[in-house]
Amino acid sequence: MRVLCSAVLVFEAVVIALAIPVAITVSGVPGATAGWIGGGLAVLCLVAAGLLRSRAGYVLGWLVQAGLVVAGFAAPAFWFVAVLFGALWILALRLGPRAERIRGERIAEVEARAQGRADGQASAQASARASARAEAQAEAQAEEHGGDPIA
Repeated sequence: MRVLCSAVLVFEAVVIALAIPVAITVSGVPGATAGWIGGGLAVLCLVAAGLLRSRAGYVLGWLVQAGLVVAGFAAPAFWFVAVLFGALWILALRLGPRAERIRGERIAEVEARAQGRADGQASAQASARASARAEAQAEAQAEEHGGDPIA
């Protein structure tokens, strides 16, 4: 869950930063207002992404989503970002545990295959040693019986 949520927050920070000039140009919001609101929210996104190891990161992530909704009143360009990343945030929270479970299963599967290959290589080496011993014994018996390995 943490991986998906951090990805959402980092990309959200980038999109918020890119929405600042749009808010100034299209919405006619003063540059300082758009810069402080957008810059503050972008920084909060990055801080929240860094804090996702604890509950505080998720709480801050929700606060950023709410802050974007409020920012939409000051700069309507932020409404698009609020709706888009609010939906992605909820999706990351809902699908994150499933994604991590699947990732863990795949890692375990790869490790099991690697262990199987290691076991397979070891048994192939043991099999080769056993074959070499059997050949040596067959040759020794052949010499004892005058060159006839069947006798």
